[in-house]
Amino acid sequence: MVSAYQKSVACDGWGQLDRVWFIWRLRCDIQLMTKDDDFLEQLKLHGPAIRHTLLMLLSEQDGKKIKTPDGKEALRKQAVEAVSTLMKDLAGKDSLEALYFTTFFVQ
Repeated sequence: MVSAYQKSVACDGWGQLDRVWFIWRLRCDIQLMTKDDDFLEQLKLHGPAIRHTLLMLLSEQDGKKIKTPDGKEALRKQAVEAVSTLMKDLAGKDSLEALYFTTFFVQ
């Protein structure tokens, strides 16, 4: 059985395009998938650290790039790596099967 743990994250960023400053806002829901019930409990326990890690990753992104399908997929892969590394450090193992953006909105 595959279990899911969902986190909602949002962040603001800023950038410059042709000397016009703009602010972008990102809102996304992320589901983490695992087949390991014990690991699911670890995901819940370390939810604040996961949220922090994802927020730091998202705040580094270029709003223009993550509007594209390729940009979203690259970000998803970075997020999997970041959460996997974090869970290895905090829980001593990584049983993360997948990470999905279930909502993704860039403004």
